[in-house]
Amino acid sequence: RQLSIDCSKLDVKQKKELYDGIGNTFNNTLSEIYKQTIAYNKFPGSDIWRFFQNKAKDYCVARDSNYRNILIVLTDGYIYDPNTTRRVDNRVQNLTYNTIAKYRAVQDPLAAIQSDDFGLLVPQNVDLHDLEVIVLEVSPKNNNQKDEQILTYCIDKWLEEMGVKRHRVYTTDLPANIEKRIGLFLEE
Repeated sequence: RQLSIDCSKLDVKQKKELYDGIGNTFNNTLSEIYKQTIAYNKFPGSDIWRFFQNKAKDYCVARDSNYRNILIVLTDGYIYDPNTTRRVDNRVQNLTYNTIAKYRAVQDPLAAIQSDDFGLLVPQNVDLHDLEVIVLEVSPKNNNQKDEQILTYCIDKWLEEMGVKRHRVYTTDLPANIEKRIGLFLEE
């Protein structure tokens, strides 16, 4: 809840204070999310694909064009929900350790992905051209570099295909660096 921020009712001074403190708010909230997840001890996934299909435009895109619509997605990189598993040709609704295994096994995974047109299914009738997205904390199983490359590429390609105005996908980093990346994204 602390990370859902609406600046429309803030004056300039309040916006500046919010901006100056966003890094601390983000880091504290992220730490709390991690603690709760570890305490829960189950990792069922989150339905990022269906969120973009059904909710991103309604929840994250204001009708007022005077504002930037920015969505920050926290993930380990894998996009998985047990109820969202459709596949059409080489397009999938989830990126898991298993769905990308074929590409992990080849010398040049990005060339193979491009050749196969592998990636996430693009949701139908989704127009996100007024949305900016930053995806943070891509951290594949066992810090596998090929998985990191595959996940980053596929998520980036998916956001582009959905018409997202601006987007960046970043791997796991130190909290201070995450704060800097968010700041740079906001300043662009």
